[in-house]
Amino acid sequence: MFNKLYVNLKNNIKKIIPILTIIVVLIVLNIDLPYTLYMKGGMSNLSKKISVKDENINTGEYNALYVLSSKVNVFTYLLSKLRSDMDLVYNENDYEEDFNINKLLLINSRNNALKLAYNKAGKTYKIVKNNLYVFNDYDDIKALEKIEKIDGVDIDNIDKLKELLNSKDEVELETTYKNKTYKRKLKVKYENNEGKLGINLINIEDIEYSPDIKILIDDNESGSSSGLMLALTIYDKLVDKDISNGLKIIGTGSIDLDGNIKPIDGLKYKMLGLKGKKYDVLFIPYENKEEANNINRKYNLNLDFVPIKTFDEAISYLLNVKK
Repeated sequence: MFNKLYVNLKNNIKKIIPILTIIVVLIVLNIDLPYTLYMKGGMSNLSKKISVKDENINTGEYNALYVLSSKVNVFTYLLSKLRSDMDLVYNENDYEEDFNINKLLLINSRNNALKLAYNKAGKTYKIVKNNLYVFNDYDDIKALEKIEKIDGVDIDNIDKLKELLNSKDEVELETTYKNKTYKRKLKVKYENNEGKLGINLINIEDIEYSPDIKILIDDNESGSSSGLMLALTIYDKLVDKDISNGLKIIGTGSIDLDGNIKPIDGLKYKMLGLKGKKYDVLFIPYENKEEANNINRKYNLNLDFVPIKTFDEAISYLLNVKK
């Protein structure tokens, strides 16, 4: 009897081992690693994502370049070693924190682009509320959590927060994140007689625009590098003259309230995503000019581009370029 049980067990193990091996391999391949994978991206047609009340009709289109990124597991780690158009970057933060930080940068960049475009077009806007968000993870507090209250008092600006922290050793912090409310007791730390929570914060404004504007932002969008193209798209919809003039305009670059174009990261993946694509104008930040030349040479892209320093330069170029 024991011999029969032994034989049955031996035969079953032989059948099970291949299945177990496959399961173990699948589990190992899907283990998350502390990296972000960057790869060639594409373009997003902002002309279709932005609508302004009684807007000017544009005959061309504006496109923002983007980079694709993802979490890394063992499989994608190995795949990246075989591909020259993929790169791994070690994460000091976890993937979710990096994404949340870049989401805040996207919102802030969008506000800068909107205010700049409305100012340049002679239109008006009104800041109706300031919102304080946690900029990066702190203990169990996540980036993108919104500061709601300190000791039950509503918080709508940094000065009010500082005022409520003074002369206190501990406060109750109330935040919201993904439709959930969190309450935590935090110690107040003092530097130069000023109370602080040790949390990095960013102010995000709620703004009313006239004329009214609607912007569609996908959940997976993040980062500040679409600022230039947002400003151009909005400005063209606000003014009487058709700046786009039937052109397919592509670009990248973050922008400040004075219209200065700032350098961006990930240009390699944005340019690789343009290989074989047709366009009329490609704007990049002037400070990325040499990098763009090197990418063109290394990957034989032969992409024509226009390096610019300011928003006004971009408008001037479009007004004078011939189709």
